[in-house]
Amino acid sequence: MIVLAVLRHDHILSHLRATGLGALADLGFRGLDNDILDPVIVTGYAAPRTYKLTPGQKEANRVLSVGKHRLRA
Repeated sequence: MIVLAVLRHDHILSHLRATGLGALADLGFRGLDNDILDPVIVTGYAAPRTYKLTPGQKEANRVLSVGKHRLRA
């Protein structure tokens, strides 16, 4: 995971937090930002093997997906 190592090494989270910015990210970035009260990296919900996502979690994933796709276009 070279990307995660670079993000941690360059202290990207602290730079984003200092400027008041954030980032929408894929599930691969879960755990990079563990600050629950002031998240900088916003990721979706992952369904563990033991239960399914709730309708609210599925909707949150859809909204996040739409936001990420608009940024790419």
